[in-house]
Amino acid sequence: MIQFERLKEDHLDLVLKWRTSSFVTRYMYTDIDGDRTKHQAWFESISQSETDLYWVAVINAVPVGVISLSDIHHLHKRATFGYYIGEEKYRIYGGILPLYLYNHVFTNLSLNKLTAEVMEGNDKVVKLNMFHGFQMVGTRKEHVIKHGKSHDVHLMELLKSDWEKKGHLFKKYTGAFE
Repeated sequence: MIQFERLKEDHLDLVLKWRTSSFVTRYMYTDIDGDRTKHQAWFESISQSETDLYWVAVINAVPVGVISLSDIHHLHKRATFGYYIGEEKYRIYGGILPLYLYNHVFTNLSLNKLTAEVMEGNDKVVKLNMFHGFQMVGTRKEHVIKHGKSHDVHLMELLKSDWEKKGHLFKKYTGAFE
């Protein structure tokens, strides 16, 4: 059973551990230094935000990763999504966790579009997003500098209408989002 718990202070040590692991940060824009005080400040910021929602994905009572919406615009009915699996042995779930979010976003939150930014080299996520119905809409050249090297970032979008064309295949992926 998969559930999505709103990110709480109780999750912070585990999320910090995930967020500083090399297999998680490999395709993220930033590497963080593991400073608990900075992590706490980040949590307080997103907790008070009206445009960000963060959940911890829990599979059979085991917290396994984070999935989020940011830059939520209710007027324009869009948001940016991101996620990562923090527990290596649960990485196999990386292909299905987003399906739960898409169903939640387009059914319960009444959004019309999700956007995603995928760093170059993360070909598996680009392919996965395309399989789920995303369209490639552009590339920001040399947009992120990581470890002294510039990286392009692929811009992707999933419209509700495109999800509905494919979504019938994935309707069973509904879960409880706190």
